Amino acid sequence: MKTHLPLLVCALLVLAACAPQPTAAPTSLPSATPLPLPTSTADPYACLRGDWALSTEDAASLLAYITSNPSLTIIEGSLRMQFEDGTFAYHSKDLIPQITFLDGFIQATANIFIEGTTKVEADKLLFTQTGIDNKLTDWKALDAQGNPLPLVFANTPVMAFTIAPQATYSCSGDELALVFDVEDLAGQTFNLERIK
Repeated sequence: MKTHLPLLVCALLVLAACAPQPTAAPTSLPSATPLPLPTSTADPYACLRGDWALSTEDAASLLAYITSNPSLTIIEGSLRMQFEDGTFAYHSKDLIPQITFLDGFIQATANIFIEGTTKVEADKLLFTQTGIDNKLTDWKALDAQGNPLPLVFANTPVMAFTIAPQATYSCSGDELALVFDVEDLAGQTFNLERIK
């Protein structure tokens, strides 16, 4: 029996090799599932980017605070803000502010330009002023009825225009709301509308 065992194993191997094999469905390689791309943080400047105009009422209120002159009003023109990636410019367009003075008013044409960098941190905008070029020209004195008066200055009055270092903001589409984090403006919302 010992001599037949190797012969029997060989015969079984030949039969197994010659027997019909079941045909299996061709297998394909597993499909390559693309890996998800790393998610990037949303662009914090996306909504801010562009040119914005401050409402006349809000502009008068802001300038009254900035100049420490509560009687300041705006006769015409506008205040605007422009945001690009990490920068801002705060400027005026044909702005004529008016302040109450004695029994009348003083008007001037204000050319305001403040620029700097801005950083977004959650719902805060942090402003760092890097340049300023503000000029008041075309001074006029008016009586209470709006009639011109002679205007004589020993020195041209100076009105300081700066910007608060930070504001809480909300932005959606064409509306931007700023609440400057300074005590005298606490709780006052400044509304801007997108112009570009």
